[in-house]
Amino acid sequence: MASRIISEGYYLSFGKALQQERVRECLGTIPSDRFFLETDDAALSIETVYDLAASTLSIDHNSLSLQLQKNAAAVFGPAAVQL
Repeated sequence: MASRIISEGYYLSFGKALQQERVRECLGTIPSDRFFLETDDAALSIETVYDLAASTLSIDHNSLSLQLQKNAAAVFGPAAVQL
């Protein structure tokens, strides 16, 4: 389902569900330019979500952050990203 959503041009957002192995496996199949990370109402901190995503993707926090900034700029425009 995730592949189909991505192929339609949508982005996916991952948060607390990254605690589940199957969701981390899904994230690993998503192109790096097609996802966001979030916490919404979860008691889980954004730092923990970043830890889970970075570990899953085998990248460091800085690389992950830069990619997410690029993704935000692509969706919301460069003015939306404060570097």
